Amino acid sequence: MKKTVSKTSSQGTAPSPSLVPAPTTKLLKLTEIRCDANTQTRAALNETVVREYSESMLKGATFPPLDVFFDGSAHILADGFHRHSAANRAGIPAFPCTVHQGTAEDALWFSLGCNAKHGQRRTAADKRRAIEIALTKFPERTQEQLSNHVGCSQQYISMVQRELTRTGELKLPASRRGRDGKFRPTQAGKKRGRSSRKTDTVENQDRASNKSQTGNPSGDLGQVFESLSLLQQRVNAVRNAHPNLVETVVRLLTQLACSLQKPATSDSSVGSAGKIDGVDAPNAHADQPPTQLT
Repeated sequence: MKKTVSKTSSQGTAPSPSLVPAPTTKLLKLTEIRCDANTQTRAALNETVVREYSESMLKGATFPPLDVFFDGSAHILADGFHRHSAANRAGIPAFPCTVHQGTAEDALWFSLGCNAKHGQRRTAADKRRAIEIALTKFPERTQEQLSNHVGCSQQYISMVQRELTRTGELKLPASRRGRDGKFRPTQAGKKRGRSSRKTDTVENQDRASNKSQTGNPSGDLGQVFESLSLLQQRVNAVRNAHPNLVETVVRLLTQLACSLQKPATSDSSVGSAGKIDGVDAPNAHADQPPTQLT
């Protein structure tokens, strides 16, 4: 009977209800193994280690199997990049592999937990790269989860997280899922919530202020229409009393503008008889009845 194991979700600690086959060991050709799926969590390969492994393989030394993840179409290398490179250099066409069922993301998460206690010891650059990948690729996981999986202190992860957040390389999620499977808001989520509430408050205050300044729009329009109606009535009354008033005023203003554009001379265009270029000027006395203009 084939054994099955519970698959763990990459975005939390609660196991997925789906069951996947247990890992199996089989011989795979090196050409069948993908090494370009961005699952290498070391900063770089150690050339000295690759050479030593290659020489040992040629002498018949036995090495642990590679760990690969099969996603249904390709075998993705998760652990054993030094061994894979050494076997390729030694001209070994195939290598034993432990085959897991999963995606490239599963292979990456698996790779982050390798070499913490076995294999080629990780350098400071390797640890730093592993933490950066863990923070950026699995932001929903807590610092405690990453610390336990990667194999470094939570204080170091917190320091790297602050640096990546400050430079904009990492954007923290609004919530994270704890060991009990429940999502809880992060500090970033709390700040975003406070910022959102503050923005809503300011917008509400602005709307209230604008409403108080504008008052009742329908009432203001009614007053405007009433004023325009009164003005129209007065204009009509003036036109009825003085039919030629508008035309005369326009003609006077035109003549006045023309006279102002002429060079100044000793003869004034306005005579003592109160005429402008031979046209009677309007009566200047407000208490006398207006002169009929023609």
